[in-house]
Amino acid sequence: MILSKSDTPVTYYKTNWLLWTWVACAAKDRKGCAALERAALSLDRAPPPLRGQPTPPLAPSPPRKTREQLQAERDRKFVQNLLAVGDAMQDWWTRPTPPLFPPRQAKALAPAAAEPVIPPFDIQDVPDVMDKTKRPMSARMMRHWFAGASNYSRTPEDVTNAIDHNGKPFPLSMIDQSILRLDWVLGFPRAKKVYEELVGKSIYKEKAEQKLREALRRFFRNGLPTLPYRADATTACGGDVHRLHPAFQFQRGPVDEGWSDKAALLAKEKFGIAMAPDDLTGALGSFSIYAAIGDFVVDRGGTATVESVYVYVRDSYSFLDPEEGSIAVRVASALGATQYLGHWNQNGVYLAPLPLQGDGLALRAISRPLVDIDKSIYEKGTVMYPVTNKSFRDWRDRHGQGGDFIAYSDVRKVWIRPIKVKL
Repeated sequence: MILSKSDTPVTYYKTNWLLWTWVACAAKDRKGCAALERAALSLDRAPPPLRGQPTPPLAPSPPRKTREQLQAERDRKFVQNLLAVGDAMQDWWTRPTPPLFPPRQAKALAPAAAEPVIPPFDIQDVPDVMDKTKRPMSARMMRHWFAGASNYSRTPEDVTNAIDHNGKPFPLSMIDQSILRLDWVLGFPRAKKVYEELVGKSIYKEKAEQKLREALRRFFRNGLPTLPYRADATTACGGDVHRLHPAFQFQRGPVDEGWSDKAALLAKEKFGIAMAPDDLTGALGSFSIYAAIGDFVVDRGGTATVESVYVYVRDSYSFLDPEEGSIAVRVASALGATQYLGHWNQNGVYLAPLPLQGDGLALRAISRPLVDIDKSIYEKGTVMYPVTNKSFRDWRDRHGQGGDFIAYSDVRKVWIRPIKVKL
């Protein structure tokens, strides 16, 4: 990439995979990048097969041929071979003799050199890059979205409540309980810390106790049964965590809450020690670990004792943009008020400098494809393409596929120090 005299190299950031930190590729070291005008992220590749479709029935096997039919086929092939030999002999016999000295032919003109093409990068290549860069769960979640029917929410509140663009609850095909595993989430120390805080302290807080009381009162809204009464909340919900959550969830522990805003602020600082997003962030972003009522008993005096809780992760996978006031949207105003998800190519994800107010160079860099100043734009994996939430929404509009969904982990029962509340 050769810059004109009017261009200024731009510093960008790549990931150090050993330490999971952002590392600056600085312009002063001749390792910066320049913005391109004539390249764009591809949305053209056909979508993957729609998940959840019935498998087409196998074609029936043809009936077995009789001995007479097989012999007739062999006889027919023998006659066809004899006729083919006869035709070849006649063609040889009647073919004219070629001249002893063939006429000279003019030299063929060399074809004009084709104009070089910038290797494309399609948005459906992103999960492949996630696999390549040690983010397999992130890739699995994104492929699940690509393979889903078109489904989305219109407001952040609807995303939380799993309400689709028609104002109806998400269909069951958009409620997934097969991808996430709680053990995988707790394998990340920051998530394990939140889990231990949740079951060890947070569920005993006064506000949690109040929500617990409200949940039990809703359950008994038609009056208390014959006392004493013992029940298990999951059994009462038919073993369905999607029913358990709104009915009996009473406390949560946020993980990476406000991560996108924090990342936007970090991008304005020096990136020497800033942490790059790992597989947990790539798959779930900001999410929560939830606690719901488990086993409980109500005595004759109307006091409920909760003896266990169910713990699980619930997260909405959506490309709806944050509210306008958030930092993540304000710093990316050049992208049309949509959240910036990094620059991507076949080799990884990169971060352009997020613009401050009036920073025209950074505005141009974040909204355009970038390329290293010392590399060719025609080499595969050198052009870095900006990807945003809107990129995925545009893909959904084009292909009629791409489903926002709710993901639950498996549910873990945890026996606790009993919590008593008066109903």
